[in-house]
Amino acid sequence: MIKNLLIKRKLSTTGNEMITSTDYASVESIGLLFNENQEPKSLKFLKDEFSADGKRLSTMMRVLKYDKQKSYDYPFFFHKDIGISGSINSDTLEGFVRQPMDMLIILDNTPDLLTSYVASKCNGLKIGFYSDTAPVQLLDLLVKPKSETTKYNDLLAYIRKVA
Repeated sequence: MIKNLLIKRKLSTTGNEMITSTDYASVESIGLLFNENQEPKSLKFLKDEFSADGKRLSTMMRVLKYDKQKSYDYPFFFHKDIGISGSINSDTLEGFVRQPMDMLIILDNTPDLLTSYVASKCNGLKIGFYSDTAPVQLLDLLVKPKSETTKYNDLLAYIRKVA
């Protein structure tokens, strides 16, 4: 698909400035980027933890197959919201990538091309889970959880200690 090739090319040439330090105590705003298959309990857990820490939270969900009949709980984007040249064609998505964020957390173990592209357009420290297919050129911090069941606790612990 031509669109995927063009977006891959843009993604590979995106000048992602490396963030050298971000102290968690000074972080005011955090963005969460995830797909529609994300477990609701884990999102609630993270939202509650970050809110308890006094952080402002923004969310954006990648819908893999858009259904007009379905009601979505979070602001979302799908493939038609990104044009063939990588332009953003959605006010909701444009608002998400333009807002100031100190930290962006990508919750997908293996984010797809469009999720990675949206992440590249956001500012702030980019954090994601380690995997063989993780977009390492995009992420400033990779977290390798001890197990799938402790994944989100591990993520919080690393962020609070390291970032």
